[in-house]
Amino acid sequence: MPIKREEMQELVRGYGKNPVVLNLGSHSALDLAAGCRDFGLRRITYTTKERAII
Repeated sequence: MPIKREEMQELVRGYGKNPVVLNLGSHSALDLAAGCRDFGLRRITYTTKERAII
């Protein structure tokens, strides 16, 4: 059952004015980071030491 738009808007209102996106590093982590940057969102990527150099 999908979440209704109104429910999602109410949920987002509770995040405050400066949310942080937490990403578990994966093959799509760079895409997510680019999207966050484009929209001015702060982000944290949690990954392994080997993948951190990317």
